[in-house]
Amino acid sequence: LEDRGEVRRGYFVDGLGAAQFAVRDAVDRLREPPGEGGVVVVLSAVDPAQPFGAALAWPDHSGRATRSPSALVALVDGMPVVWFDRRSRHLIRFNVSTPAQVWATALADYLSGSRAGTSRSAALEIRRHDGGVVGNFDDGFRDELLTCGFVDTYRSLKWRPEGSVRGIK
Repeated sequence: LEDRGEVRRGYFVDGLGAAQFAVRDAVDRLREPPGEGGVVVVLSAVDPAQPFGAALAWPDHSGRATRSPSALVALVDGMPVVWFDRRSRHLIRFNVSTPAQVWATALADYLSGSRAGTSRSAALEIRRHDGGVVGNFDDGFRDELLTCGFVDTYRSLKWRPEGSVRGIK
């Protein structure tokens, strides 16, 4: 494929060893500077398209992100900004400068199934943040979540889709 000009060989992803191959358009996109708006993608932490925790190390953070089947990762322009475990309702922010509105809506849409047309859990509930309980959230982060649609419950912060009652559409 390389000899026919269909793929290029190189070291495109820093930190990965052996020679890597990519189609020409992908190489050009990798060389472009990141966009202003940021493309948000939510994937399962074990999805092969999500390389962090396997081929690439997780970014530095104070929590413990893992590649577990119940975990989700929100990527903005290909970089992880949030890891969320649905089972333990634990959230880890890798990039604290990314506003919650950017990732919270995408994560809640994924959980409610509005993009896939399926019916999943209708609420996004955060009980722990970087190992601490919800009562220990710094005020800035708590306020940011409250302004983008979360509600404060006695043991968590919960986001429900608009028009839902008690998490039921």
